Formats: sequence, structure tokens, C-alpha cells
Amino acid sequence: MKYKKKIRGGSLQFVLFIGAVIAVLLLTFVLLSYTHLLFSKKTDRFVETIKRTDLVLQMALQEESSMERNSQRLPNDGISTEIDQKFWGVYSLNTVTATFQKNSFTRVALTGGRLPGPTTALFLKDNDRPMVIVGRAKIQGDAFLPKQGIRPGNIGGQAFYGNRPIQGRQRLSSRRLPGIDGEIRSSIAQLLAEAHQKNIVQPSLVTTNEIKNSFKEPTLWLDGDVLNLSGKKLIGNIIVRGTQQLVIEPTTHLQDVILVAPQVIIKDGVKGTFQVISSKNISVGKECELSYPSALVILDREKNKSAGRNSFGTSPEILISDHSIVKGVVSYFNEDDKQRYYPQIRIDADAQVVGQVHCEKNLELKGRVLGSVTTASFIAMENGNVYQNHLFNGEMDVTQVPGEFVGVGYASNAKQGVAKWLY
Repeated sequence: MKYKKKIRGGSLQFVLFIGAVIAVLLLTFVLLSYTHLLFSKKTDRFVETIKRTDLVLQMALQEESSMERNSQRLPNDGISTEIDQKFWGVYSLNTVTATFQKNSFTRVALTGGRLPGPTTALFLKDNDRPMVIVGRAKIQGDAFLPKQGIRPGNIGGQAFYGNRPIQGRQRLSSRRLPGIDGEIRSSIAQLLAEAHQKNIVQPSLVTTNEIKNSFKEPTLWLDGDVLNLSGKKLIGNIIVRGTQQLVIEPTTHLQDVILVAPQVIIKDGVKGTFQVISSKNISVGKECELSYPSALVILDREKNKSAGRNSFGTSPEILISDHSIVKGVVSYFNEDDKQRYYPQIRIDADAQVVGQVHCEKNLELKGRVLGSVTTASFIAMENGNVYQNHLFNGEMDVTQVPGEFVGVGYASNAKQGVAKWLY
């Protein structure tokens, strides 16, 4: 006799439930795998988008290259790139944006020109007179000198105390200084001559102690006649312009901003990273520290300045006082051929410049330059006398400048580099 065994409905439901769970788990696994694959592809694309900004910037900095020609070497992978270049003081501000679908990435960098040569400590214009080295002066690196060469001298009973005037190779200079990139001069002249600007900071913000502005936003201008920035904190894409004078106090915090005025006074103990563009005078007090990439720049267009021998005691256009350090560029540009008998740049004893000094008139160097010096002439003001083409106790050492340093670009040297990543 056969018996029919009935399967309960609950068992069938349990089987169906288990099947549904397994199906859901399998579907979840498939979805997770697909999501992981999609996320991985998007991540790879975003990483490639980020890398593309660096690639495009490096291509823009290549020697004698054009972006039109370089863009043809970029892969056709759906990533579009744009680069915007403009001057920010003596440096170039490069903004590179790479976009893939709805994702974009922007990099902003300050760039500048490489030094004329990694071993060149000095280029002295040939003015038909020898260079005279006195005291504890030192030149570490190659030197381009007039055809009359270099010889030891004596000032106030102090002779040259070294063994060799130059710790490097001696080469022949010329009657012309290496030419500065003409666009840099034009940019500086435009900053000094600008009569009106967009995006001027509103009067209510002038009383604010802290102002920040991204380099992805339009430049903010803070204008006035005589401005004292005591207690102010200014960071980023900001230009401060005084039609007469700017005063920077130790309580002032400046980062990446530009200061423009005929006269700029930097008081003792100031620290920060900023550029100063002036037409008359820049004075750096004692124990100041201007971090890289800072700049002190004068474009002197006055044609009737006193050039006589009775100008002893005349203040230099750029003064860097004792125990101060400037990391970046110190430059004096001039557009006349008159001989002057006082220093246009004076670097006091125990003061130091790490980077580049470019002077188109007279340089009085008593401190140290860890980097490169280009000057039309040296001068020493001692005991009421003017000693032309004399280097008295000053030091130049190109071996101590960081290899990544960039500053003012020379027309003969198109090599560029990154001074600072802003984003």
C-alpha cells in the first residue's frame, strides 16, 4: 500500500525564501562588483585629470616651447585642459585647469626664471675699470669680469685678507648686462602706473584686520595715500597700493601679496612672504625675514636725479639693514645712462640675500648673497670717500643657493621653474 506524503506549505515558502536571499546576494555581489569597477575607473580618471594639470604646466615651462605645439602631444582621452598665464609681480602666475566630464581640478603655481648659470656667482658689467676686492670679501663661483680683471686693494688700512679673489673660473663680461625679460619690466611699469582698478576693496573692509582672497578669484585691490598696515593680516590674491607711502609693522602678516608704492618702509622685525614694487625707495629694517619667494623691486624712471660726486650720504633706493634676510629677488631697474656716486642697492653687514640680486647701477655689498649677483658696478662708501668698483667685505656664494630657486627671468635663458605651489 502506497501513502502519499504531503509537503507542507511552510517548507515551500522556506525554499522560496532561501532562493530569494541567494538571488539578492548574487545581485548585490554583481552590483558591488560593477560599482567597484566604475568607481575604480572614475578614480583612475580623476588621478589622470590631476596629473594632466602638472603635465601641462611642465610643458608650458619647457624651454622654447609653445602651448599650441605641446597640446598636439596630449592624448585624446576626453580630458580637456586650459592654462591662464599672467604676471604676479616679477613672477608668473600660472593657473591650469583639467576637466573630465563633470569633474575638474585646478593647480595654481608661481613660476620664474632659472639663474643664468648654476655656477655663476657674479656678472659685473665692463666699464673699462678693474674690480677691486678688499677686506674679507669672497666670491665663491664663476665670475664674469671686465677685461681689466680683478685685483686686491686697500680701504682705510684694510687690505684683502683672502688667498684668491675668486673661488671659481674667471670669464670675460661685456658692456651690457644680461637682458631682463621685457615683459617683466612692462608688468612692473603697469603696476606702478595703474590709475584705476576693478575689484577695489570696499571701505568697510579696509577696517577689517584680516582679508583673504583666493588666486581662483579676481584680484582685490586695497588703495590709499599713506597706508600703515599695522595689525593687518592679508593673504593671497591681494595688491595693496599706496599713492605715497606704505608702512609695514612687525604686527603685519603678509602672505603672497604685492605691495606697490613710491616709498615702502619695512620696520624692524617684520616677517612674511610678499613682493614690493616701488619707483623710489624701499627700506628694510633690522632683523627682518622675508621668506621665499619674496621680491624687492624698483623701477627708477627719474631722469633728473643728482649724479654728482657730492651725493655722499644719499640714501640708497633699496636698503637691507643688519641681520635681515631676504629670500628671493632684489632688483633695481634703471632707464638712464648717468653715472651715480652712491649705491642704488645697499646690503648691510650681517644682512643676507638668498637668491638673486640684479642692479643696473651701483651695488654696495657688505653682507652676503647666497646666489647670483648681476650689477653694473660695485661701490664702497667709507670714511667720507667713494670707492668705485670696490667690493669691501661682501660675500657671494652661488653654491649655497637651492637648486630649485627661480627668480627674474633673463631673455637669454628661457628655462623656467616653479617657485611655489599656491594650490
